[in-house]
Amino acid sequence: RWRIPKKQPVPWKPESREWLSGEMVTCLYVGVCRLRRGEQLSAWRFVQGHAFTLLLELIEFQRSDPSPDVFSKERRFEQRHPAWSAHLGRFLSGYDRVAESAQEMLAYLDENYAVHADIKRVILDLCQAPAEQQA
Repeated sequence: RWRIPKKQPVPWKPESREWLSGEMVTCLYVGVCRLRRGEQLSAWRFVQGHAFTLLLELIEFQRSDPSPDVFSKERRFEQRHPAWSAHLGRFLSGYDRVAESAQEMLAYLDENYAVHADIKRVILDLCQAPAEQQA
């Protein structure tokens, strides 16, 4: 029989939306740099793993849910945010479409938060550049 732990984990709370969006941009940059070096798996992890997790945190940042899921933001996300359900797929394009996912997340951030033009341009350029040839 499963039990709920007596000592509830303390949910992590980011300091601000700006911090979250900045961390997300950093993960996108690191991810597309790794993609360009031919490190597909690491790129996928940074973009569709780390950056996406920060996107979920950003979406939930202002939510005052009386019963948040203490184990994972992904659990019951669609029930808490039904309007987002239809949009999640554009950020999770899959292993072979890391650059497209990065571009979609960057577009969302640029539309809703302040993304510095220089880093935006660098990330978009990296998304278009071919992967380096491995020797």
